[in-house]
Amino acid sequence: MSVVATPDPADDPAATPARAWLRALETAAQATRDPERILPRAVTDWARRYADATALVSDRERFSFRALEGRMNQYSRWAMSAGVATGETVVLVMGNRPEYFVIRLGLTQVGAIVALISSDLRAPAVTHALNVSRARRLIAAAECRRCLRGRCRRPRRPDRDLDPRGRAVRSTAN
Repeated sequence: MSVVATPDPADDPAATPARAWLRALETAAQATRDPERILPRAVTDWARRYADATALVSDRERFSFRALEGRMNQYSRWAMSAGVATGETVVLVMGNRPEYFVIRLGLTQVGAIVALISSDLRAPAVTHALNVSRARRLIAAAECRRCLRGRCRRPRRPDRDLDPRGRAVRSTAN
């Protein structure tokens, strides 16, 4: 396999995304050669190699590889102290934010299977997902807990209602 050399991003700012994709493909190729290399191990390796480089960015936070590894290890230690066993399924319900990714990394590092459940689901759908996954533990963000307990009210506009699938439909009443 030959790899085409890409120009230095400092010379050509437009080449930066292409170079990033090339690195991602090379990393993915390594995963097929070493099936024991799970993402938390890769994060640990990257933290050693790229310590202060940016690893994860959100609208409120920026994590270096070192900080990402540190937070991942905190969640791993928490999971071990909570008795999460290797092979145990843990459901994670949370909106899109860095903690979602970091908790998943920490749980995966201790050998847990993480069932990622959409934070848009309501109590009946989450109950079904829990039953299918056979998880004994659930981690939910504070903003998701009320809806998981079935006490969530979906906002409705006066001129709209929702069909059984939760899609907006126009009211036929005049």
